Amino acid sequence: MGFKINLTPHSRAAGRFIGQVRRDLVKAVEEATSKYGKTRSDMARNIGCDKAVITRKLSGKADLTLRSIAEIAYESNTRPKIVFEKAHIVKEGSNQASTNPNEHMHELDAHHSAQTQSTTVMVQVA
Repeated sequence: MGFKINLTPHSRAAGRFIGQVRRDLVKAVEEATSKYGKTRSDMARNIGCDKAVITRKLSGKADLTLRSIAEIAYESNTRPKIVFEKAHIVKEGSNQASTNPNEHMHELDAHHSAQTQSTTVMVQVA
C-alpha cells in the first residue's frame, strides 16, 4: 500500500533549498574535520551547545536557523554566502520564461516542470 504526498511548489522549493544548505554545511564540517582535525565536539564546545545539537541540525532532525548555519560555518572555517537570483519558470513544452514566480505556478504539477535559478547558497572556505 502506497501513499501520495502533494507538495505545493513553494514547499518543494523550500525543501530543496534547505536540503542544499544542509548538504553544503555537512561538507564544510567534513572538510574541517579532515583538514584541521576539528571534531563536532570541538565545534559544539566553542558554540556553547551539546554535540548532539550539531548532529541533529546536520542530519535534518532539528531545524537550521541562520544563526546556527553561521556558527557551524564559522567553526568549520567557512563563510556562508546567500545570493538571491531571479527565478525563471518555464512551462514544459514552452520556450517562454517568466521571472514572475506566481505566473504559471498553479500549472506546475506532475505534467509540468520548473527550471529555476532561484536562491544559490554557497559555503565558501575562508
